[in-house]
Amino acid sequence: MRPEGMTFTALGGAGDCAVNGQAVVVHDLQDEDRLSLGEAELVFHQSTRVTAPPRWAVHALRIAGLVAVAVILGVVQG
Repeated sequence: MRPEGMTFTALGGAGDCAVNGQAVVVHDLQDEDRLSLGEAELVFHQSTRVTAPPRWAVHALRIAGLVAVAVILGVVQG
């Protein structure tokens, strides 16, 4: 996601594309915007929440880093 937000672009022209009932070709999306694509309707939800990786992944990366250092040191000293 770009820092300035998300943009909806109808690549084939407005046609059956609308945001909040208005036909659009390009529209900067806001939270709770309703996108109509033909007969389908989608609701855009914007979240700024960033989730941390699972604890096991952090530990696995640390272990992999330590193993890599040990291998490199073994090759250098070996």
